[in-house]
Amino acid sequence: MAAEGIAGLTVATATGVSWPVLTAGETRFGCYGSARSTERASMHPAVAHLSSLMPPPPLPPVVGPPWDDIERAMGFALPSDYRDFIDLYGEGQINQELSVFFPGYQTGIRPSMTSLLDRNRFLKRIGFFEEFGPGPRHQVTAGMEHAELLMWGKTWNGDMLFWQRIGDNPDSWPIAMHLHHLDQADRWRRFDGGMAEFLTTLAHGASSSYGSLTEAALLIGTNRSRPRWTRLRDWVHDYGKPPSAVFDDRIRFDAAQHPNGRRARSSSPIPLRNYGRSGGDQAHFGSTGERRPLIELDDTDTAIQLHGGSQAPGMAYFLYARVDFVPDCDPQALRLELLRGGDPIATATFEPAEPHRLRLETETLVTTGTAPASVQLRIVAAPNAADIIVDNVYLCVKGTLAAAPVQNPI
Repeated sequence: MAAEGIAGLTVATATGVSWPVLTAGETRFGCYGSARSTERASMHPAVAHLSSLMPPPPLPPVVGPPWDDIERAMGFALPSDYRDFIDLYGEGQINQELSVFFPGYQTGIRPSMTSLLDRNRFLKRIGFFEEFGPGPRHQVTAGMEHAELLMWGKTWNGDMLFWQRIGDNPDSWPIAMHLHHLDQADRWRRFDGGMAEFLTTLAHGASSSYGSLTEAALLIGTNRSRPRWTRLRDWVHDYGKPPSAVFDDRIRFDAAQHPNGRRARSSSPIPLRNYGRSGGDQAHFGSTGERRPLIELDDTDTAIQLHGGSQAPGMAYFLYARVDFVPDCDPQALRLELLRGGDPIATATFEPAEPHRLRLETETLVTTGTAPASVQLRIVAAPNAADIIVDNVYLCVKGTLAAAPVQNPI
């Protein structure tokens, strides 16, 4: 899977788990100081490789920040791959899971030039580094506890991504991860490469069978046709939030009123009456400031309407569905289906590891200028199956501007 000029090697974490590391060739961009923005001859090779795996969205070119002013205000230079990444992608998220921070903001009367440092100051103020920072009690690479950490990203569930500021050359700073869901002694992991190389490795893990990347599933999710970047803003523009919606029966049903679950009919669409949604058409919001929803529930409360938006080629929607059954209901004779226009685009059958649950996930493209896609969820039972008694139904939909066609189903 390695591209030209990128070599694969394996680094073992503190717990002995090995995972591939992509390392750029011998030629690297160094620190150009205040003149770097005008002297750069080409894009950092790791960013160029990443862009082939995760193309930028079809929005206007990013308006980059004033790098010279930002580095002057911070008191040190930032890695060249980070600068090139921000100039290409802006601030945003991978798969709406992992966020990469912009180095500054135009907010209020005075622009903020030190937002990366401000985040660190906040972490110090609340005692994060004192309580959770890498130290002798953690299984970390030797020397990690002595390096200054600077956060550049995080995930929706609280994992944090830092540079280890080791030495005067920012292009040599390795990546430190704080994976908060792991045991305290094992929360810190180190990646011996730059930010763009790290994200490229995650992108490989999310879009292919490139090694054994447990970190990819933890940080950006898996089972997508390709990792997708959602731009939220740049130095000038705010594109608002991308469309998303969550349908969860726990909002609608009270366990005291339904202690034995709810009966479902085989092959009939599952009702999705109560839901929360946010975001909308980012291209429209970026040009007008007006929010236009792209996910709607129809009048039957059983079909979700997914719109293609105003920017070609359209919207790529990731859908995750989960149905839990009461203990007395045996799902071995059941099949969960996600329908588009009445035809299945994803199915799930019984898995011994989850004896009372069926779950599925897939991605689908809705092209700009076409009718909305009608999506439904249903349970199909074998002819002699017992009654279907559902305990909970959960469906999550996330939309991203599509940079290239996707296959459906995955």
